[in-house]
Amino acid sequence: MQFKRQWQWQLQRLYHQEVDLTLIPATATTAPTLSDDRSLLDATKDLARNTYPSAMAGIPSLAVPCGQDSNGLPIGLLLESAWEREGLLLRVARALEQERGQ
Repeated sequence: MQFKRQWQWQLQRLYHQEVDLTLIPATATTAPTLSDDRSLLDATKDLARNTYPSAMAGIPSLAVPCGQDSNGLPIGLLLESAWEREGLLLRVARALEQERGQ
């Protein structure tokens, strides 16, 4: 619990003093195919690696599509912001969707 409170404090300081929004890949890899030999647990850990920190802190975040890899698998962009800044996330997500023609 101590780590979580410290993490929340650091994020609050970051978003209120330095940045409005962060953009990172939603996942570290594209979606695993059914033929992959790794376990579902391992695949889930890999896919959640980038979303876990914001989820643990409880900050607003959302993922938007931003393209495809060379195999046609979707790539997502994770937007994160300070608490009570959901409107900013939605405006940026909408602008990104409009830019991509979605």
